[in-house]
Amino acid sequence: MILVGSRIAGSFFLLFGFLSLISCRERVNVQVPTDNPLKAKLGPPLHNGGFAREGFNLWDPSIIKVGDTYHIFASCWTSEDFNAWKTSFIVRGTSKNLLGPYTFAGEVFRPRPGDFFDSEGCHNPKITFHNGKYYLYYLGIPAWKSGVAVSDSVEGPWERRKDWCIPANNPALWIH
Repeated sequence: MILVGSRIAGSFFLLFGFLSLISCRERVNVQVPTDNPLKAKLGPPLHNGGFAREGFNLWDPSIIKVGDTYHIFASCWTSEDFNAWKTSFIVRGTSKNLLGPYTFAGEVFRPRPGDFFDSEGCHNPKITFHNGKYYLYYLGIPAWKSGVAVSDSVEGPWERRKDWCIPANNPALWIH
């Protein structure tokens, strides 16, 4: 008897709550904007910009400005097989405009044969300048660890460390 009474009471309160909600609601008029402020700020899409190389995929660019020239570094691999990214190498391009188009300036370096952390691929380059030197960080495959190459010039030559420089399990990278 108590169970039946509590079910009836529960149903009553549920029905009462629902009726209260629908009877007390106000009509709200929502104005949907017809303009798109983001689209206005971005402008029209860029055609013939960026960095491209026929027959290759380019990925994850990193850009640095030296003088009046922008230098773009990117991972590069053949477009025949998307999974070929695991054998990628690093290339560089130049432009007088940040948005491009960038002209292919050459290969920076390829995987090193032998017993190296980057013997199969060099991926996701990041370029920076500090104390008169250029530092090019990248992911070494098959070790999946970060390596660094150093140069006095953004055009190279680049000197790579034999070993990786940042262990993937280093918690200090996440502490500020």
